[in-house]
Amino acid sequence: YQAMEVSRLVESASVGVDPARVAKLLKLLEVDQSWNLTTVSDGQRRRVQILCKLIKPFKILLLDEITTDLDLLARNDLLLWLREESEQRGVTILYCTHIFDGLDDWPTHLHYLCDKGHTGWQGKIGDLELYKKLRSEGEPSPLLRIAESWLRAELVAKKEKNDACRERRKESGSTKSFS
Repeated sequence: YQAMEVSRLVESASVGVDPARVAKLLKLLEVDQSWNLTTVSDGQRRRVQILCKLIKPFKILLLDEITTDLDLLARNDLLLWLREESEQRGVTILYCTHIFDGLDDWPTHLHYLCDKGHTGWQGKIGDLELYKKLRSEGEPSPLLRIAESWLRAELVAKKEKNDACRERRKESGSTKSFS
């Protein structure tokens, strides 16, 4: 895979796909088919991986930190294309990220996975009271503030739980340490 020329990857991944879609993605991601994967940057390699993932049309797409290694323009262009895919073709895109810049108008729904995979808040973003409050106050990055508040609350709860465990151990005379 690493020593392969990008044109061979595109050729094998695009069998049966509308050539206009392939051309649009090549242009969008600024992928040069003559690239060899052993000589490109991490960002270029990441764009090729994204291209291969998106070439075939999909109904549901799970993207986990897909914009890692992309520059600002490539990231924004990709997010615009994904929104277009969702709105025009009716596809569902699950986008997992820790980078919230520029996403405030992007999601229709949020699902917060808490510590150890437990479900936190989930639903339409417009139903989240904190989101509505932050938007009405003119907060420039409401998603970032929401994520920050959820994560800080998790840290406080974890600290309180650890403190309570330490106190119980102290009361029982146990010297075991738990992390």
